[in-house]
Amino acid sequence: MDKYITSFENCSIWQLSKAGLLSLSKFVVNENYKHHKILTDNTQKKREEVMAVYREEIQYFSKSNIFVAKNRQNEIIGTIRIMEWNRNDELPITKIFGIKELDDISPANSNAHIWHVGRFAVRSDLGNHGIQLFRILMMYAIMPIMQYEKGIMFAECDSKLF
Repeated sequence: MDKYITSFENCSIWQLSKAGLLSLSKFVVNENYKHHKILTDNTQKKREEVMAVYREEIQYFSKSNIFVAKNRQNEIIGTIRIMEWNRNDELPITKIFGIKELDDISPANSNAHIWHVGRFAVRSDLGNHGIQLFRILMMYAIMPIMQYEKGIMFAECDSKLF
């Protein structure tokens, strides 16, 4: 069961439970298609992408906090995930950009906590409210990082978001 965090004007913030990972995956893939204006009738390809995201989130779940914003109809309108890296698992940034070693950034013998922010998506039809929602979700994502004196945060950002 999702854990209620707080409410704002037209939405509420929740910490997602494992049972919500498929909904998260569908939302993230659908919004990615909308933001990049990818029009496709290939529902099989889209389904495969949703399942790839879902499998990855299952793998990361025990090390992650996933926050979702929901509207009054209980629909997801925004997502973000924060994950503390255990220095063993492959991070998305290493897969996407082919970075092999993160020890150059934070040597294994340092006591820095390394975090990955991912699965950031906001519903495309929110207009200026989407920017507000971005700020709120990012605040929840960085809260665990701020508990430590030494911390590094990674996040991939595409040109549409940037």
